[in-house]
Amino acid sequence: MAGAAAERGSRARRQSAAAGETATLEIEPFAPLGPAARDALADEGERLLGFAADRAASHAVRFRDGRRPAAATQT
Repeated sequence: MAGAAAERGSRARRQSAAAGETATLEIEPFAPLGPAARDALADEGERLLGFAADRAASHAVRFRDGRRPAAATQT
């Protein structure tokens, strides 16, 4: 994710979750992102959470600018 985030001008923060809770990845863009870039970051974030927080009941990817990716990500 670091490579993709650096290319697109954003940073991310992961909130740890215990088993049965929601793991959240919060992405803060440094500049406006187009729909394709937002969706790519959200997809990559979902894969990261699936690995890093595999015991969480669900995963959420949020953007700090208040907008959601075109394909809402909540599993």
